Amino acid sequence: MSSFNLPALRRVRKRRSARTRLRRTGYAAGVLLAATAMTACGASSGGGSTAPSASSAKATDFKFPACTKQMDCGQVGTFPDFGQAGSIKTMCPKTKMTVAYLDGQGDNQWRKITRAEFQNEASYCPTLSTIYDNANDDESTYLSDLNTLVSEGVKVIVTYDDFGAAVLPELRAAYKKGIQIVANAAPVSPSAKNGVDYTDLTIENNYASGQQSARFLNTALHGKGTVVYMAGTPGNLLDSDYLAGFHSVADPGIKVVAQATGGWTLNGNEQAMLPLMSKYPHISAIATGYVATAAGAIQDFINAHRQVPMLVGQSDDMQNVCQYWQIHKTQPSFQIFSIDGDQMFGRIALREGVAAAEHIKDTIDPASTLIDNQPFIDTAKGQIPKCDPNAPPGLDFASDLPLSVVTQISKS
Repeated sequence: MSSFNLPALRRVRKRRSARTRLRRTGYAAGVLLAATAMTACGASSGGGSTAPSASSAKATDFKFPACTKQMDCGQVGTFPDFGQAGSIKTMCPKTKMTVAYLDGQGDNQWRKITRAEFQNEASYCPTLSTIYDNANDDESTYLSDLNTLVSEGVKVIVTYDDFGAAVLPELRAAYKKGIQIVANAAPVSPSAKNGVDYTDLTIENNYASGQQSARFLNTALHGKGTVVYMAGTPGNLLDSDYLAGFHSVADPGIKVVAQATGGWTLNGNEQAMLPLMSKYPHISAIATGYVATAAGAIQDFINAHRQVPMLVGQSDDMQNVCQYWQIHKTQPSFQIFSIDGDQMFGRIALREGVAAAEHIKDTIDPASTLIDNQPFIDTAKGQIPKCDPNAPPGLDFASDLPLSVVTQISKS
């Protein structure tokens, strides 16, 4: 089995806007799934919701197939191989093609791993070269990057749109010019449509994630408690989808008393929570679209020696795990529930974009669906990894990349 190396990237230019642009020519790589103590195979089970989402995609009961052997598994027995690494080999372009990943804000660990997943998937096609752009949470930079990619003749653009509908006209214009635009992991606009405004939308079922989180709290809090929601970047639609699902099934006694903007960063969550701790003497739970950075909010309570709220949401990391074991020693009632898997969606988005550019059918991935992620941490069921104090705090658990590579990324 071949070894995996992070791509040797060459900086092309860095604009005054602090934009980061990196280009990669073809590099060879094989993928070895990281194994942990929880790698036994098992049947897949999705979050499952037939309720409508606030996004434009259609919710379905699609679930990825269960793994058939250990090397196809994620790190929990019921966790399927969402990414199906290397499947793009069945649809590689016959001639050279440049594809790009356009990130609205690429500086947290989830974004870095997602970028690496995208680049690794592209590496299986010798005819593909990749460009990565990070707009650093600046809408004008995002639009400038998009226009530059269009002018350079990039054929496929996979994008995490942090700015929601505000940038939809420009995305639509690029799509109308024949460029395949695949929105990854975040909805763009409730009114946007696949095949009209962009090629496709590859996102987790945030509505169902909100529902699963609410159901967990209904039981864990016995139907009564105060919840603070830690939101991401202003204008994103992930939060509204998640909250719509949460409110649809939360018991009447479960109240979201505040929504704070943490910006999907540790420091942002830490700063956003401090004033709420003074305003609300008792907070039962923190809900969020990005559990990993909510560790900043949890740390506020640890530092203040106050009872720590339960934590529910999606996309966790080692810091969440180590915090749990630290808190659990003196507060056994503390719980975490986290859904995971969307780090690998960049692979799906790339395959969909390349297939569309080549006018072939993507037979590997679901088409135009919301994808149900899987519960990765569920402490009520005793499902949580052990804390590794020697691992980077930002070490992510749900990836199609080898553990050594994810560790390397988490240290950056």
